[in-house]
Amino acid sequence: MKEFEKYNDIIENYKLNQNYNDQKISGDDKKDIEDKIMGNNDIKGDVNIENHGTIVAGLIGTSRDNDKGMNGIADNVKLMISRAVPHDDEYDKNIALVIRYAVDNGAEIINMSFGKFLSTTRLGI
Repeated sequence: MKEFEKYNDIIENYKLNQNYNDQKISGDDKKDIEDKIMGNNDIKGDVNIENHGTIVAGLIGTSRDNDKGMNGIADNVKLMISRAVPHDDEYDKNIALVIRYAVDNGAEIINMSFGKFLSTTRLGI
């Protein structure tokens, strides 16, 4: 129940809260692509809630033939973990910058998955 309550708190206070501004914490201007003061080195987040990336990385990169019950889908893969979406919604700038970072650092394939709890398009905003 505690995990469910925590998850609901995140939904209510971050994902569905139109007044929440996570960019305020870092001082980032989400409309200025040249303003790159943002983020931190916490790529893990709360594994009880934010585990999608870890699951996908495991499906791709788990060691093969290790007798642990699972084989990754790629041999000799190197993963570059980058997290561009905080508790709330993704911003175009964040996505553009994480793609640029990945490409600049040698990424050849980029896997990205997004899901919106709240869309301003659906609200007519």
